[in-house]
Amino acid sequence: MAISNLSRRKSRSFLTIISITIGIMSVLAIGVISSTGQNLINTELDSLGLNGITLSVDHDKSNQYLINDDLDFIRKLSYIDSAAPIITTVGEISNKGEQLQTVLWGIDSGSDKIISLELLYGSDINQSDISGRTNVCLMDSSTAKLLFSRENAVGSKVLITINNFTDYYTIVGIVSADSNILQSVMGEYIPNLIYLPYTSIQQCIGSDIINQIAIKFDSTEESKYDALGKKTAQAMNVFKPGSTVEVENISKQRDKLSNMMNIINIVLSIIGSISLVVAGIGITTVMLVSVTERTREIGIKKAIGAKSADIMKEFLIEAILLSVGGCLLGIFLTESLIMVCGIIMNYSLNLSLQQILSALIISVICGIVFGVYPARTAAKMNPVDSLRRE
Repeated sequence: MAISNLSRRKSRSFLTIISITIGIMSVLAIGVISSTGQNLINTELDSLGLNGITLSVDHDKSNQYLINDDLDFIRKLSYIDSAAPIITTVGEISNKGEQLQTVLWGIDSGSDKIISLELLYGSDINQSDISGRTNVCLMDSSTAKLLFSRENAVGSKVLITINNFTDYYTIVGIVSADSNILQSVMGEYIPNLIYLPYTSIQQCIGSDIINQIAIKFDSTEESKYDALGKKTAQAMNVFKPGSTVEVENISKQRDKLSNMMNIINIVLSIIGSISLVVAGIGITTVMLVSVTERTREIGIKKAIGAKSADIMKEFLIEAILLSVGGCLLGIFLTESLIMVCGIIMNYSLNLSLQQILSALIISVICGIVFGVYPARTAAKMNPVDSLRRE
């Protein structure tokens, strides 16, 4: 009977379903965007090696800097698995008139311990490049296309300017641009990254200064990282008198960032839910109009034996059907939309089973909450008064 009543008012039912669809799409889209954004940030932090401990000097308290001797000292500590320098500076790269601003990243041999690089062509920077301060570099495939009109530019030379010092560097390896997801999604808003031997950058700068030292411990228990980090900082302050070496647990910073993203997700979900509430009010309005139109019908049903619970159940089922119908259409349209967006951004976007089930549960609750008042109004009608209504 509920389905039959909805079918008799197709236009009204369809418009109500559309309003629910828009609300569900808003909630689901915000959920997908938030979860995808958090995954992207975590992936990028992992790809940059930002999941361990870094050491740096507090220049507000000391005028000293970390240098190569400090790196050698840290590497000799018994509980250190690996330590690598982090040197970053801004420069320019050019080839045949094409000039690009870039971030130059000084790396050590075995750079995969610090940053996630998927080597497509050529080879990685090796220890001989580090010790010889060789003019070699790694370049991502998108930058290679811009400068050389092809991905495989191994063996080509590119002009790099560092600290007003310009020289040719040989490309020894091409890495996948997809390893930097934010760069592939945001394009020009993310700078190009060129990877050089850290000693080559030091040679151009004219100093063996290191910005930070990234550390990985023998222990895999993150709970011990803070204590080991402080122990390393104390050892460095003894080895380097007058310096104020500080330790930073990047894993904790990432947790703080994740918590912040969760808060943003909640706020956005609340904003998205407003459209669902508006749609729910639409259900209430439509059902109240339906009750008014069917007053005589309700009176006849009660006169021939229908109970108030039967009348209430019928109207409540109608409200739930409208809400669930809008939800199913919203899930289908949202899945179609994120598939198109995923193809455009070259990144896989999907609705999780949890999100789909949550949307269905929310739609049922929405139908009950916003349909119970019209259903009770219909159930409380006096059959004698209802039969008098023309």
